[in-house]
Amino acid sequence: MTEDDLRAIRGVVRDEIAKLEQRLREEIAALEERLTTRQDRAVELIAGEISRVREEMNQRFEYVDQRFNMVERRLEPVEYQTIGMNKSLTDAERLDTEIAAALSAQQKSNVDLYNQLAEIRRFRPAQ
Repeated sequence: MTEDDLRAIRGVVRDEIAKLEQRLREEIAALEERLTTRQDRAVELIAGEISRVREEMNQRFEYVDQRFNMVERRLEPVEYQTIGMNKSLTDAERLDTEIAAALSAQQKSNVDLYNQLAEIRRFRPAQ
């Protein structure tokens, strides 16, 4: 092979390499474009899904909030009843204490009366 042949081969190889580089650049650009398109589509799908989930969560939170409000409205009368029962129990305890004190005083009075009667019987002549 001559020097001219080697130069011709080098030129052909350089041209082929340049063509391959150009084709490779075009393929890479096409791949980048497809990848970008797919990424954009995936981002849109994810954003849509997140919006749907957010809307569903908001609906559920609203439902839970409504349930809490219903429970609160239902517990309010129970609270008032409990307050009334506590007052009744307090009144009953007070009355119980008063009755116990009165019974204790009455018992003491009965014992005192019995003792006085026994004293009178001791001094009274037997009939």
